[in-house]
Amino acid sequence: MGTVEKIVQSELSGHALIVGTDSETSTSQPFMLFASGIGDAWLLDPLGHRAVCLVWRGERQSSTVRETSERLEIQWEGSYELLGEFFSVDLDHPLIGRRTIGGYPVEQLRKLLHSVQPVERTIDQVIEQNDAVELSPEIVAQLTRTGWSAEQLTKAARQGARYSPSRDSVLFPAMVGPE
Repeated sequence: MGTVEKIVQSELSGHALIVGTDSETSTSQPFMLFASGIGDAWLLDPLGHRAVCLVWRGERQSSTVRETSERLEIQWEGSYELLGEFFSVDLDHPLIGRRTIGGYPVEQLRKLLHSVQPVERTIDQVIEQNDAVELSPEIVAQLTRTGWSAEQLTKAARQGARYSPSRDSVLFPAMVGPE
């Protein structure tokens, strides 16, 4: 049984599983596959932020992935992004389209994705705050459920602050001194 089928079967059995490929299974680049345990399974390209849905709401999806002993052929459906505790996708998939999904093992995914991304992307996230997201009411509500102060987050949002999932921190805009 190949890695893709293993993830599909795990999801159809209701079991969460995350698998990262390495040079033994992919000669061109790493891939991440995960079964959410709540009805969905995905194949991700961590370098290009591309995604393919393997299982959606408990139903196996028509395969845009062909796995042989020598290679993996993938017809990517769109892109993904990890936004705080959420998995956001923008796909050319008629059932899914563009949506943000909660309940996935996002923190474990983030750690594995971080381990395979180029150092340049890590630097961009730290210096340029590329992974920071707006402190929207939804993000504030999610952070409040994990122990953050809603009052402080709302105040920070009014001051232009953003939330960085990779740092688990609120980041404020740079201060500019008088000219």
